[in-house]
Amino acid sequence: MPDANPYAGAFREMLAAIDYTPGMPSMMVDSLASTQEEFTERFSGLFTGRTSFLRNLDTMLDNTVAVLTTMPERADEWIAQLADRRAALLEHNPEDAPEVELVDQLATLTAGGDAALPDDHPYADQLAQVVGGVGLHRGDGPLPGAEVVRLAMLTAGAVTLYRDLHEPWVAELADLRARHGGDGELVAFLDALGVVLDGRAADLPVRNRYRSFLRMCQSQLRALTAEPPEPDPVM
Repeated sequence: MPDANPYAGAFREMLAAIDYTPGMPSMMVDSLASTQEEFTERFSGLFTGRTSFLRNLDTMLDNTVAVLTTMPERADEWIAQLADRRAALLEHNPEDAPEVELVDQLATLTAGGDAALPDDHPYADQLAQVVGGVGLHRGDGPLPGAEVVRLAMLTAGAVTLYRDLHEPWVAELADLRARHGGDGELVAFLDALGVVLDGRAADLPVRNRYRSFLRMCQSQLRALTAEPPEPDPVM
């Protein structure tokens, strides 16, 4: 990918620090902008009802994971955004609507509380994905949380900026798969990263706790392959 892409420099700096430092700028998903103004603009008015809620549901899940892992300084801001989403939903739905209940649980989780929904709740799997993703980052999985982020980031890098690393990275993913073959969720994540390395889109089941990190990888990939903006004309 040409360095004309304005994202390339920041991504190179991030990869140079791939041992991972929490709070690295804009490293989770493309919806988390690098400035407060962009962040607020992107999320203002996202949800006016159930249809819009469903259209933006994955973004809301991803950003909750992002705030609780790589961007904790934005917790208060995200809680306020969730409160706005709740108010918008209540214009069209009752307090016990499943969508409202999910937003409430995400806000509770972001505030440091425990979140749970009944197993038969329509959004139980979505909440489980968020709780599981946060748990992975905090060390509840077979790999350190920083390693999960590294896998996502370097996969995006191997497809774009560092194509000479493509084959070695395929081999590293295969080695990890062999060593952790008993963990079905992790194996599915590694296989999905392999699909991304082949230039194809990938996804995981909603309840898979690695799903937000796979989406992070593909969000970074989209940012790295985007066409750079046209320069302002010289007057």
